[in-house]
Amino acid sequence: GVLEIPIATFRLLGLTLRADPLYSSLLISAAKRYHASAKQIGRPFPFVVMTHSSECTRSDGTPTRTLDELVRFIERMRSEPGVEFSTLREAAPRVR
Repeated sequence: GVLEIPIATFRLLGLTLRADPLYSSLLISAAKRYHASAKQIGRPFPFVVMTHSSECTRSDGTPTRTLDELVRFIERMRSEPGVEFSTLREAAPRVR
């Protein structure tokens, strides 16, 4: 019964999807595509990934697939030249 309006989305293959680690390979493909576009425009290009912290661990503290996929996404994107991870506060002055 909760309506969630995603604030971070991406378009891939004609679909608009929520930028969530659960999309795994699609999320990585989209981030790589957006990164290629950023190189063409020659300035920082933010790509925001979102998830709820409650989706990352079970009640007993063990990790969920969401957390595993988020780690996979970060590891994969860190291998791309020129990709940086930062907080919104750190990135804001550079992308205005």
